[in-house]
Amino acid sequence: MAHLEVQGLSKSFDKTVALHPTDLSVEQGEFITLLGPSGCGKSTFLRMLMGITLPTSGEIRLSGRRVDRDPPERRNISMVFQSYALFPHLTVLGNLKFGLRMKRVARNEQQQRIDHAVRICNLGAYLDRSPKELSGGQQQRVALARAIVMQPELLLFDEPLSNLDAKLRETLREELLDLHQRVGTTSLYVTHDQDEAMAMSDRIVVVNDGRVVEIGTPTELYRAPKTLFTARFLGNTSIIRGLSSGCEVRLPWGQVVKSDRSAEGEVDLSIRPEDFSVRPSEQGPALVTGAQFLGASIRYRLSAGEHQVMASVPGRDSVLPAGTRVELVPLAPLHVLENGGA
Repeated sequence: MAHLEVQGLSKSFDKTVALHPTDLSVEQGEFITLLGPSGCGKSTFLRMLMGITLPTSGEIRLSGRRVDRDPPERRNISMVFQSYALFPHLTVLGNLKFGLRMKRVARNEQQQRIDHAVRICNLGAYLDRSPKELSGGQQQRVALARAIVMQPELLLFDEPLSNLDAKLRETLREELLDLHQRVGTTSLYVTHDQDEAMAMSDRIVVVNDGRVVEIGTPTELYRAPKTLFTARFLGNTSIIRGLSSGCEVRLPWGQVVKSDRSAEGEVDLSIRPEDFSVRPSEQGPALVTGAQFLGASIRYRLSAGEHQVMASVPGRDSVLPAGTRVELVPLAPLHVLENGGA
């Protein structure tokens, strides 16, 4: 039995469907990310798990026990919010104690839980400070520690790093993942940031317009997406239609390349920048229209007839100027989308 089992969970507001009936199974200790654009239903899903929002239909089971009819305080689920939601009139220590006091946890156990959370979240120097005396990153660590002290069966994250600058997001992302691995709590994380989803997740649930589009590991969804939406949302890609015969595809500019799936007739290909390298050639089918030097790599925008393609080469190479004619060198079999790229 899965640790978290969601069956047919949906939410409608009057005539607007925020989340269509959704099924999801999560194993003990998994880190699952719900990834999708703003307004697609990700946060609504979390709020129904937490009990803040009542579902229109469906069931939620945690460790085999149905909890969707229980109030939030009886679900043993904690949530880390985007806004931190710290009590401004309490110190860091007061914020950590608050939930434990409400649940009437014994004082000696309170202290043990707080000491553990303070240590793993590196908050020892801030216990007497108020939230307004902390940086955004410090406040986020307090919010995380406050959730951990409750020892929840399920830990929810609603875009917890989105208010921070890029460098701090990357640092806290690594800290949060390390923390998850040490604590081992089952976690659901909501974000629209593909880098966060790719770096942190055991599995990613791709959501769009209130529906689950696709579920898989980061590697599966990046290298072999089933749908056009996933291919475009998760990383950079060029979508090109080709003519397939077995595991070979003729591209629109006449080049024949290997593909990763046998098919016959017209197919849609998801071509990642790293699938092609480039080689200057006066007879090459593509023309450099732009280049970005990214340090470790150079990313080219290329025009091959009427089609636009991206290609990536090592950053140590010389940057080819716009107007250079190039040959496209496939570095891996190109990925064929299922169902015509629907």
